[in-house]
Amino acid sequence: MTASGVWFGNNNWPTGRSLGEFAKDVFRIENCKTDKEKALAFYEWNIRCMRRGPNLYLASASGTYARCFDPTTMMTSWGSYECTGWGYVAAEALCAAGLKARRVVCHNSGHTIYEVWYAGDDGVEGWHAFDAFLAWYFVDERGEVASCEQLAADHNLAQNPLPGHSLPLGWSTDVGVLGHRHMMSDALDIVQPVQNKILSYDLQPGQTYSNLWQPEDPRHAIVMNTEAPVGERGKHYPDGSHCSIEAYDHEGKLNFPRHEPYWEAYRWPATGNPRKNVRWHGRGNLIWQPLNYGEEVMEHSAHAKIENGRLSPTGTNKHMEVWYRIRLPYLASHIIVDGTAEGSGYYGICISADEGRTIWPVVTGKPYWFHQINGKADYIAGKPTVAGLQEFLIRVDMNTNTPQSNLCLSALRIKVGYQHNMHMQPRLLPGDNPLYLEADKIDDGHQLTATWHATTPDGEISEELQLDKAGKTEKTVNLDYTRPEDIVARGVTVSLK
Repeated sequence: MTASGVWFGNNNWPTGRSLGEFAKDVFRIENCKTDKEKALAFYEWNIRCMRRGPNLYLASASGTYARCFDPTTMMTSWGSYECTGWGYVAAEALCAAGLKARRVVCHNSGHTIYEVWYAGDDGVEGWHAFDAFLAWYFVDERGEVASCEQLAADHNLAQNPLPGHSLPLGWSTDVGVLGHRHMMSDALDIVQPVQNKILSYDLQPGQTYSNLWQPEDPRHAIVMNTEAPVGERGKHYPDGSHCSIEAYDHEGKLNFPRHEPYWEAYRWPATGNPRKNVRWHGRGNLIWQPLNYGEEVMEHSAHAKIENGRLSPTGTNKHMEVWYRIRLPYLASHIIVDGTAEGSGYYGICISADEGRTIWPVVTGKPYWFHQINGKADYIAGKPTVAGLQEFLIRVDMNTNTPQSNLCLSALRIKVGYQHNMHMQPRLLPGDNPLYLEADKIDDGHQLTATWHATTPDGEISEELQLDKAGKTEKTVNLDYTRPEDIVARGVTVSLK
């Protein structure tokens, strides 16, 4: 890699580089002094940045798709999950940030919440139960957040809440399950090892990653595995619209007035119900034309020569192979390869998810122009796909047995679509925005650029940072607005030249 360990952010918005760092940023931004303040602040930011939705299934070591239990992937790539995933995310983030937290399964193993250990305002230490998925916690007679044990012993803490409990009582009256909230007598204490996974961008020359605050195209969006037969996968849920937090409650009041300013601009109609607005997964793109950068960007090659952006075998009866590596911080949803093969002979483009041990073809045949997509449709059909991968290899191969053949690949454009949780991206906010761009390594002669784009009441704005060596560059951008909804984030891009 020419640039590695790359990350960018706005110090006024929690980073998505790791869940532990996300939680620590929440504590800093909210000026938390005690563990109680940290637990309450994280609860709110977890609601602000996660969405309610289906489980995520990923390609597994068993050769099929299985349920994902990687909390970093759940929050940063998928961005939504059922209650189980929210428990995984909270336990990972809080423990990695130095608090004592645990995932708890209750209601006869039918629901997952989490507890945090801290001292209340009166100095008494104990567990405190939070359910960010259904948006509740309840307080005891001392005014402290109650534990599972307290809720099991005194049903009225939930059924007739004391002042100071969370509002609203469930983000939807249809799924609030108030009658079950006290059922904690069978709560399971679960030990969850901290993964402390760290994300980064690793760029080759010419690569551009664009993270957009707009929904992933439903034709490409990663679908949940409903365990339906092949051919029926993904047809039972509005594609992309994995969030059922409705803006208004049964009385017509905002469900989450403290969060709605950050959500308002990022609600779009659900594909299954155009009258219901939901928050979607974000759309991301990696765009690359590797032929423009010659041997420098090849993972490895054989019998290959490249001149003036044209790739060809070194001679007759020479089987040319060139491998390119794609590495993403988020989950790929699809890949598009387009280009032109000329001359006489054979060419092919294949993908490998296991370092070349197995491959599947994307384009093969006699030289011609091509434009091929691999992704959602292949997944639904039970075929190999990049959907759900974060790293894979692309192989270009060519050969000819015709002397003096002019066989070559004269153009190749790779576009990898990926899904990300747009609410984890470093948006611009009213007031000072301390932006930064950092990298562990940048090879000599290359320049890294990060650019923010947004819409304001006064028009479009762009803010850019550049870095040409390992380290960190920063600048503060002041935006003279008062409301978060005045600044509509459009995209944040990182590229290497």
